[in-house]
Amino acid sequence: MIPPTNIVKTPKLILDVADPELTPMMLWPSIDNACMNACDRLRAPTPEMLHMRYNHIKSEGPPLGLIAFALALRSSTKAIILDDFFDLASARLVGAWLKDGQRLAELKILTKLPKHTQKMATILRASLSDLKTTKPSVDVRALLHSNFYKRLHDRFAVLDGELWHFGASVGGNHPALNACSRGWSDQEVGFSDLFEKIWEECS
Repeated sequence: MIPPTNIVKTPKLILDVADPELTPMMLWPSIDNACMNACDRLRAPTPEMLHMRYNHIKSEGPPLGLIAFALALRSSTKAIILDDFFDLASARLVGAWLKDGQRLAELKILTKLPKHTQKMATILRASLSDLKTTKPSVDVRALLHSNFYKRLHDRFAVLDGELWHFGASVGGNHPALNACSRGWSDQEVGFSDLFEKIWEECS
């Protein structure tokens, strides 16, 4: 498919994830129309980009996720994820991103899909099995029998103290229009405190 000529090529957005001064910003998972690769945008995508990205993910795959999140995850030592619909496909994507990381020590994931939690954990552990510097702790728990089951909606992640908020799926791999907000201090917002209380209830 030849991309429409009125689409401006958008370079990949490379962010310094190690910057100690967090700057809140909104990112849009998008597609580079010239080579059909994932790219992050600071501006909303055009309707043409929406169509191309949606059709690409639905027909060809693999999912086009958020590059900034993948880079931040790879360099993290601790990651927590709360995503209602974190599933096997999400575990494979996150696992693929983590293969290049060398620092991860702990990964906790909460989902509302209990059927495959053990398999998800196995996929993620296998992705991290080659890490030489650490033996990461990986755990996936389901919210099904938790009092919080019907009280949670949005998706969140905390990577080494930086809070991320996702509109559709952690990692931005949902095919429809979605965005992510990053650059929030978890110490100030306190999301990890809530996460740990829910985590313990799901044990």
